[in-house]
Amino acid sequence: MDGQYNLFTDDFSLDPYDEIPPTPKSAMKTSPAHRRMLTIYGKDKECRKYKGCDYLVKRQYSQAHYKCTLSGETSSAASDWRLKWDACGKYKESDT
Repeated sequence: MDGQYNLFTDDFSLDPYDEIPPTPKSAMKTSPAHRRMLTIYGKDKECRKYKGCDYLVKRQYSQAHYKCTLSGETSSAASDWRLKWDACGKYKESDT
């Protein structure tokens, strides 16, 4: 067994009983699609929210759902957007 690890006898620097740190709540408040948009385009330089963005559209199903036309729309809740989320760098002021 020279040059190979043995799970039962070799020393590892990680303690298997160490607690895994929880995911920050701020990271869980947005959707994967929103985080992808922020990764690609960055945050809006003027720190605006999506409420006034021209790319945000309201879709009325049994309830009102907001969707970003740039990120792709589906009928799933996974593509829902919140008006209070930080806008991405593609923010465009709405005419209305």
